[in-house]
Amino acid sequence: MATIGIMNAEEFRLTAEKALNLLPVRFRLAMENVVVVTEEFAADDVLRKMHADSPYELLGLYEGVSLIERSASDSGALPDMIYLYRRPILAACRGSGQSPDQCIVEVLMHEIGHYFGFSDAEMNLIEQCSGTRNED
Repeated sequence: MATIGIMNAEEFRLTAEKALNLLPVRFRLAMENVVVVTEEFAADDVLRKMHADSPYELLGLYEGVSLIERSASDSGALPDMIYLYRRPILAACRGSGQSPDQCIVEVLMHEIGHYFGFSDAEMNLIEQCSGTRNED
């Protein structure tokens, strides 16, 4: 595990990949046509679209059509995208005292929840009940 705040981009990407691969098989099999991308920060247009006042406000983002909203006409579409933003996540884990690995897992799980059709409110409730909480 990397020291808080000292996880470089490659370590971050590998940690996210490992977290994705550790998902229970039934979830991994249900996640079709999804790409996880790690970036330093969200793009400026994304921050504006999400009404973020600071690039550190957005830890992750799901872009796509959730499973519950899909139709047969969605087949062959571009992949859904899950973005994990390295510097905001590392700043959040420094502030919370959590390990970078744990923060990455929590943000990834939050965004995967959106893939499965959960709203932010539903994901926040799930996170509160499970003892984890992050902002996306």
